[in-house]
Amino acid sequence: MLLAGVFVMLTVLLAACGSTSSTTGTSSSGLDLKVPGVLTVGSDTTYPPQEYIDTATNKAAGFDVDLITAVAKNMGLQVNVVTTKFDTIIDDLSNKRFDVVISAVSITPERQ
Repeated sequence: MLLAGVFVMLTVLLAACGSTSSTTGTSSSGLDLKVPGVLTVGSDTTYPPQEYIDTATNKAAGFDVDLITAVAKNMGLQVNVVTTKFDTIIDDLSNKRFDVVISAVSITPERQ
């Protein structure tokens, strides 16, 4: 869990420090967002309770979603969670499909 939280915070900070050139432009806040005023978040929403699709609302839910929503609110932004596969989450972030990512990360021998 701690690793996932650290990953999110680093991703948010790195996204905020990103390049100012963009096809969507830079908002007056200085953030290079895909959609002005909206933090577009990539997440593999298949890991309850961290992140999952709530069957009652068909929207992303879980404590990772709550965390990134609170971060975005603090930044004065709305949130759009986009479901993606964990295998491609970093490539999708690098290719600017999202502004940030949040997703559970399990400890494996390769990640130790």
